[in-house]
Amino acid sequence: MKQFDNSSLYDKLKNIKCRVPLNELHIFEGGNTSFCCLHWLPTVVGNVNQNSLYEILNSPLAKDIQKSANDGSFTYCDPKMCPKISEYLVNGNIQPPLSKMAEADPVGNFVNIYFNYDLSCNLFCGSCRNQRIIYNEQNSPQHLIDTHQRVLASINELVEKNYKLTLNLTGSGDPFASPLYWKFLSEVKDDSQFDFELSTNGTLMTEERMKLPFAQKLKYIGISADAATEGTYEKVRRGGNYQALVKNVEHLNSLASENKLKNLRFWRLNFVVQNDNYHEMADFARWALSFNSISEVWFNLIADWGHLPSEEFTSKAVWKPEHPQHQKFLEVLKDPIFKNPKVSLGNANHYRLP
Repeated sequence: MKQFDNSSLYDKLKNIKCRVPLNELHIFEGGNTSFCCLHWLPTVVGNVNQNSLYEILNSPLAKDIQKSANDGSFTYCDPKMCPKISEYLVNGNIQPPLSKMAEADPVGNFVNIYFNYDLSCNLFCGSCRNQRIIYNEQNSPQHLIDTHQRVLASINELVEKNYKLTLNLTGSGDPFASPLYWKFLSEVKDDSQFDFELSTNGTLMTEERMKLPFAQKLKYIGISADAATEGTYEKVRRGGNYQALVKNVEHLNSLASENKLKNLRFWRLNFVVQNDNYHEMADFARWALSFNSISEVWFNLIADWGHLPSEEFTSKAVWKPEHPQHQKFLEVLKDPIFKNPKVSLGNANHYRLP
């Protein structure tokens, strides 16, 4: 458990609160859980292999974290790493899940459950991993099978206790590449009692798959692309297929524009900023904004997940003042496209000069 002394920021933070700890729970490899990305809120709340999701959500530690995110102290949060708090501190822009202190919180047991425990993905991007990982019935470790079974059982318990659930698949790999996740999605029925959010690289999000019942339960889709050209895409999205990505994004835009995904409220294209692609940030924003139905274009700095040697991560961290490309990075951020209200620079906002 890690806590932060944010007292020097309190005059600003006291005016806002965050609903994430009230409404989200992330489940990671091995069953550990957190209310947010562990880089932004680095505290494990519990383990699904030891306690049910209901018990974790109602534990004393959970209540304390929730309190800190709603009284302006943000004791468990790192304001410089959290994209939303960072954006607020830099330009005063309050974006969901942040809200003004005076605003009322939603009433009811609404919880987004993030399936982040299966690392299976058809890509092996340098921003995430060093090799392709796909677990199936033959090679799945027992702890993954145990965690998956515990999660499904806990979800049923929450439904029985009248929780309104949204299931997010996945921040750890790709929902279409994971045999466990895809089996779950493909078997969803029209009367299933939860909604879905997808976090995907988009290359396997085909027209045929988007005809299945789960697609009509989608509230949100986030697609990580990280490039504006095929050459850069092949470099930063290893194992991906740029043409397939473009085709599937165009199809999604068509579905959303024609209101054929009745439950879809928000979709965005994501860009993880690093030395190999920062020069395409503005072009990426322009490409993404060419889709009339898109909700947001989201940028975020590459994170140190521990999978890269320190010197390699440093070589990618173009926002650091000592990086040889740092000044060019700052020049890129001067492009007026980043003033578009649909563009969010996330924690890259700190580096956009007035």
